[in-house]
Amino acid sequence: MGNSVRSLSWANWRIVYNAVILPILTYAAPVWFSGQAGLLRQLCTAQNAAVWHIAGAFSTTPINPLHQLMGIMPIDLRLQLLIKNASLRLYRIPTSSQLAARVPGPWGPHIRGLIPLPILPPRRPYHSSLLSLTANLPNTPHIDLLAAPPWNLDFAHPCFVANHRIRHNDDRKIWANAIKDLTGKPDHLTIFAQGSKANHNCDDNQMPATCIAVSFSNHTEIEHSSRTLGTSATAFDADLRSLVSAAHLAQNHLNRSPTKQITILSPSPLAIQAISNLRPHAGQFHSREFCSTLTQIFSVFRNAKVHLDWCPSRPKLVGIKRCIKLALNNAANPLPPNLHEPHTIAFQKATAKELALAAWQARWHNADRHSQVYLALPNPPAGKLPPAIQGAMGGSRHACTTLVRFIAGHAFIGEYYARFHPRKPTGCPECGTDPQTVAHVICHCPRFARARAAHLILIAPDLSLSTLFSSKEGSKALLEFLEVTKACFKPLEEPPDPG
Repeated sequence: MGNSVRSLSWANWRIVYNAVILPILTYAAPVWFSGQAGLLRQLCTAQNAAVWHIAGAFSTTPINPLHQLMGIMPIDLRLQLLIKNASLRLYRIPTSSQLAARVPGPWGPHIRGLIPLPILPPRRPYHSSLLSLTANLPNTPHIDLLAAPPWNLDFAHPCFVANHRIRHNDDRKIWANAIKDLTGKPDHLTIFAQGSKANHNCDDNQMPATCIAVSFSNHTEIEHSSRTLGTSATAFDADLRSLVSAAHLAQNHLNRSPTKQITILSPSPLAIQAISNLRPHAGQFHSREFCSTLTQIFSVFRNAKVHLDWCPSRPKLVGIKRCIKLALNNAANPLPPNLHEPHTIAFQKATAKELALAAWQARWHNADRHSQVYLALPNPPAGKLPPAIQGAMGGSRHACTTLVRFIAGHAFIGEYYARFHPRKPTGCPECGTDPQTVAHVICHCPRFARARAAHLILIAPDLSLSTLFSSKEGSKALLEFLEVTKACFKPLEEPPDPG
């Protein structure tokens, strides 16, 4: 699929790797991988070869900083992340399954009726992969695989309708005006629901999640609900929980003053899609409470109709403005001492990713960062492409691979030849400087003076490699410099991968 001269771009190669190669390497890894050094070496060898090929770098290039340059997590950390996420899938197996009967946890030990397994007992105690996975499980309720609300089966006369479609341009303005009209109707209850996760006027660097719901009728606020979920809840949890609070507000209002039409508005289309979906997903716990509340409403108030729709998150809407104000007040207040934080699956996935990134960042802090490549990596890895690679997107494959080689110091230059190919000439072919270095090509060689003045000096007047390697603007200018000069491009007589 190409080489370092003609091939896919970095972005397309990363898509191919993440979508095709990585799933093959890690297929069923939670079952067969438990930290075996031999297996890990084979996987590292395969991923290292892929990273070298994606970057177009020499096989002598240090692989650890190259992983960060390409935004590809080391394979051992990726395996740990996959195993922790795979353990959460055990919550989605039916409670009547024989697998669930053998899983320790909040719901496994209470299931009886074990069927003897058709295998001989082991001669010595061992720790199975299943038990290893269950060790990662949070103490949360089991997800009901077959749950379905009864009112959801009435297709002829639906009492609940959800629409997550986002309006744009003129449709958005028309819909915003329609929302203003809904809040002014005396026989209509309009509820705004919004979740947030922010740190407002606090110095503790904590970002608690807050769910807000406010009900309006006849241009008057009827009631509001404000709840802090804690720092472990995600923004998605906050959006889902705000819809649950909106359902409770609707139930309270109907108990006081029966209303036929109720509209719940949320600026989160993902939450609107998930809140009435009782099939297994990360926020099904909130979906079950929302649907249970609607079931209670429709069983008592047979003529009630609930419409769940998207609304723009613009402060000009009175309900959104009120939600934002309540969220800011909640974020500024200290967390209550008896707060019970939800241990949701979404939080578990986010935590697993944070732990993997933290381990990757620890390796960056412990590395010897005196080499030239770390000029392009001034910050710890964050799971994204560094600015040097982001700024060079869109260039030719040959220029992009040469840029990576310049950054790593492993390129077709005399300094590299002196280390790995001592029989080759190491001096600059233009001015004779020996050895020829990356800094010499970029900053001093008279052959490239005109291109240097046209592309590099505008970005870095002092021609600092740190400025050129560590910023989007610098890497873009350096890429243009390479496109024009063809400096240190692969010689025609060279093999595809020196070193």
